[in-house]
Amino acid sequence: MRLAGKVAVITGAGAGIAEASAEIFAREGARVVVAEIDEEKGTNVAARIGEHAFFVHTDVTNESSVEYLMQQTMAKFGRIDVLFSCAGGSVVNDSVVTEVDMDVWQKTIPLDLMGPFLCARHGIPHIIACGGGSVINVSSVVALERKSSGPRLPSGEGRANFLHT
Repeated sequence: MRLAGKVAVITGAGAGIAEASAEIFAREGARVVVAEIDEEKGTNVAARIGEHAFFVHTDVTNESSVEYLMQQTMAKFGRIDVLFSCAGGSVVNDSVVTEVDMDVWQKTIPLDLMGPFLCARHGIPHIIACGGGSVINVSSVVALERKSSGPRLPSGEGRANFLHT
């Protein structure tokens, strides 16, 4: 129970790495805030984890939504010890820069860049006020890979490589 008494806010916790991380955090004793834009997925994950989880419908690209997430977390648990920013997205096959679909680009960048930024902006003051903690920005190895087929676009996956909190 390495995380007993800690509170972890996990964005994108309705699926994938964030979902698995939410389960591990809870198993290690943390109270987990399942922050997810998909209400059904978020509710299901929180229900599966049980009494140590709390779902907050969150759009990490919307500042008011992120502020609400932090306010609800503080109201429910009175603290934030860990901010685990994992909400993100990319296209199935990232394109060559000169060919990327601009609609996809315009949806991906706010999610991959603004999401972690807004969560840090509104989460860190609470973490500091509670005596410190951890901010974890999850990215993908795609940000570090060089594709041999020309200049490729790894969307916003490099976010954790430059957003230092």
